[in-house]
Amino acid sequence: MPWLGCSATLDPVTLAEVQDLCGFDPSVHIQRSSIDRTDIKFNIRSFQHPMNSFRDLEFLVEPVRAAVKQVVAERRENMAREAFKHGGGNLAAAQVVFASTRNQPMEAGSDSRTCCKRIPKTIVYIDSIKQIIQAVKVLTTLLIQAGCSKASAVSAVQAYHSELAEFNKRCISTEFSKPDVENDLESSIHRIIVATDAMGMGIDNPDVRLVVQWGVPPSMGALLQRAGRAARGKEICGEFIWLVPTWCFGNRIENLPPQSVKKRLTECERRSVLPRGIWELANCPTCIRRSILTFFGEDCTLYACPVEADFCCSNCAGDKVKVPTSKAGRPVKTVQSQKHITDAVKLALTEWREAKAAAILHPTVFTTVLAEMILPDKAITKISRTAATVNSINSLTHAVDGEWGDLASYGKEALEVTMNACSEATRKRTRGPKKSSSK
Repeated sequence: MPWLGCSATLDPVTLAEVQDLCGFDPSVHIQRSSIDRTDIKFNIRSFQHPMNSFRDLEFLVEPVRAAVKQVVAERRENMAREAFKHGGGNLAAAQVVFASTRNQPMEAGSDSRTCCKRIPKTIVYIDSIKQIIQAVKVLTTLLIQAGCSKASAVSAVQAYHSELAEFNKRCISTEFSKPDVENDLESSIHRIIVATDAMGMGIDNPDVRLVVQWGVPPSMGALLQRAGRAARGKEICGEFIWLVPTWCFGNRIENLPPQSVKKRLTECERRSVLPRGIWELANCPTCIRRSILTFFGEDCTLYACPVEADFCCSNCAGDKVKVPTSKAGRPVKTVQSQKHITDAVKLALTEWREAKAAAILHPTVFTTVLAEMILPDKAITKISRTAATVNSINSLTHAVDGEWGDLASYGKEALEVTMNACSEATRKRTRGPKKSSSK
């Protein structure tokens, strides 16, 4: 056997081109095996936010937020137990500790590395090095905001591309290849690698649980190669998520005539010139797995899904792609309020929370503590800064930015207080000081 050619992702059209370019005789024997990866679930999602914000990757940080919350809760319980113990079994002492620590900052501290480990090993594929660097900054910031230390956040998210020094690439790949074990110090500190195809050939990490494709890949072959980086170890299941730009969804023009390079393409024309198979897969109404197999030349006439619907793909699981409308997914617009509005809203919210606390607890030494628990100072500051644009629960939620745990309980009252204070401050400003009358 003088010549042997191997590939895992050649579709019939590309295979024919390879045979011709490599000089293989048309009668050469082609041996095929199924490329189906039953250990990977395929998901297609539409971007819900502007691509340059990278907010659609925020779901990667959710496990850390939950872990930090659990760490803080356990810390409060331990402090309450200590107070109960040293207070001679006095339950009131423990209750005071619980009340005084209710709004303590969500910070993991020394447990940051353990919290970051909640993120399954993930590779995010982005074809632009500039975007990779930006995505790493956003994800690192989100981890810090979730309560992780800066050192743990920086270690958890790494960029990997061709412009990195070979030494750095080796260090990242070696650390990332460490298997996850019970001992956090022996597990990989890297949890998310944002990479080009440099994190691909020659690198085999058996316990990657999640692969994310950001935007349009260069080809269906690249898409499948990247998806195949997940779940390469035995008895490991993985997930592949393709985040698709909104313009990829919709009808296209068949046999689009050649366009001028300088001409700006419409969304329909952009869909029409996507790489082969990309548009069909993004707009696939049925099984995503079956659509991929069909593209790569497998006979799916009698195809039966090898796994349960929930573990096959997002379409089979009933999670249809949600394409946002022109307004959906846009962040609530916030505008820095003028100083007279900021001061008025801050005063009104402070007086409201004190009155609320006094009504619940009656004037005691704990009234101030309860007022801070009802509406924290940080939340008042955030609301007052953009009070002019706070006109709904949605915009109020956006304004506090997670700094108010009791928003569901007191949100409507605080919204009313804020809007009334804004209106009154504006009315006084417009009316101006009274002019003295002259005889």
